[in-house]
Amino acid sequence: MVGMALRALKSKGQSPKPKVNLTFSDIFEEIYGVKYCACGCSVNDADLVVKDRDAKEIKLWKSLVAGRRGTINNFIAKFNRVLMAARAEVIGKLERAAALEKSVVTKHVAADFEFNLAAFEKSFEVSMRAVAADALQKSGDQVYAELGKDDPWKMPPAESIKFLKERTKKLEGVPADVARRIRNTIQDGLTNGDPLAKIATAVRGEFNDISKGRATVIAQTETSAAYGKGRHSAMESAGVQYKQWLTSGNANVRLAHLWMNGKVIALDEPFVVTNADGETDEVQHPGDDDGEAWNVINCHCVEIASAEGPAEPEDPNAE
Repeated sequence: MVGMALRALKSKGQSPKPKVNLTFSDIFEEIYGVKYCACGCSVNDADLVVKDRDAKEIKLWKSLVAGRRGTINNFIAKFNRVLMAARAEVIGKLERAAALEKSVVTKHVAADFEFNLAAFEKSFEVSMRAVAADALQKSGDQVYAELGKDDPWKMPPAESIKFLKERTKKLEGVPADVARRIRNTIQDGLTNGDPLAKIATAVRGEFNDISKGRATVIAQTETSAAYGKGRHSAMESAGVQYKQWLTSGNANVRLAHLWMNGKVIALDEPFVVTNADGETDEVQHPGDDDGEAWNVINCHCVEIASAEGPAEPEDPNAE
């Protein structure tokens, strides 16, 4: 199916686009101003509008992603807690300066009102790691329950530490991006000669916009990464031989993942995902930490164990 799509592109005179090495922050910048990524999936019941696919398959997918909702909510809550603490700090500085302006004329710069970036970075890192670590355990427990295993599962410590460090690195640009947006909002107000009270209102709005957009994208992407890693590690521990790609049941699933649905391969082999631009990405599971941004951000596909190996290709010469 992938090959057919690529040939169709060429027939229309479209060439695959050259690969661009986008960072996590680059994708975030593009997403926040308009919409989510191409997948745009949500795990809210109201949004679970699915295409024509096997009903049992969709039911299985829904049951698996339902277990992630608590983790997504925890990521959102933790991020917003850090964000609102920074908002309170900035608003407090603006309000105190506004009170002083009634008796003293003072010239301000944006840096006078910025939040403590180092403290934000530390709180953000600790908060995200705590939720991710919990998600790793829950996802592995989920797999063991599916396989009917009573033995307790625990991810090898070195593997867990490596994953958490890699996720921290993926998110390291988020605090600086938040600081930049708030700094620009303050500077715009100062440049326009706005009263500090008006600037404070604009700052509240900017923090709220960040919360509504970025919190959800971070939560869904980090949940996918943690659950993908935990499930794969648990399958390895359980001795699973084959894995299958179960594509998201949402109506707006990205085309590259729609093509992957039902793909069965050996557990130690990578899934090779190809998008309509001809870009390929090798991942061990959906949401793989090593995956390209276009392939993993906001993904809700699931890796499941398969009792059977891949189907034998049909012999074109057979009668």
